[in-house]
Amino acid sequence: MSVEPPLDGSIEELESAEDHEILPNLDLLTELGNLGAGNAATALSMMIDRKITITVPATHVVAPVEIPNIIKFYDMHTVAVIMQLANDLDCDILLVFPVEEARKMVRIMTDGQGDEEDLAPIEELGNIIIGNFLNAISDFTGMTLMPSPPMYIEDLFDAILDIFLAEVSMQGRKAILFETRMVCEDEDIQAAILMFLSDELQNELVKRGEEWLDL
Repeated sequence: MSVEPPLDGSIEELESAEDHEILPNLDLLTELGNLGAGNAATALSMMIDRKITITVPATHVVAPVEIPNIIKFYDMHTVAVIMQLANDLDCDILLVFPVEEARKMVRIMTDGQGDEEDLAPIEELGNIIIGNFLNAISDFTGMTLMPSPPMYIEDLFDAILDIFLAEVSMQGRKAILFETRMVCEDEDIQAAILMFLSDELQNELVKRGEEWLDL
């Protein structure tokens, strides 16, 4: 997979205000996110026999407690698909939709024939999208990223987030937040992908980002 560096070779070097921790390059992450999103859109379009586009308008690397300040899902009823990377990578990945956005997505996936209250198709959607995001990262870094089977959960967004916050915040781990947009005909759907990075994966993304900028 070829990922093009910024044309001007510039980068805003991101450092944590508290510990001067160097974070993965946002341009690189957005590029990888859009590659994964594009591949997911192709797979999903073939599955449902309708053209759908998936893009990543913005990417953020933040402390997990800052996530509600960026995506405004706080106190909203949401659905999430959760997958995990095992062993030393120890990374959790979530695809999150507000319930109303998930219902729009189910209408698209079932061509309006399914029960809008049955959001089970979102689990398969999460498997496709998260899998393609991980493939893009795997191809770029050369790391083997083997996720667990998807797990579907439905709850308030803050309740879902709390499942992960205690552990990752105590470990000082960062989160990548991919704002995600899906468009099919007249439907425009907002979602988010969250990745809680292990130290190993974060360090590898930093290293590969530095090499990418030197190309």
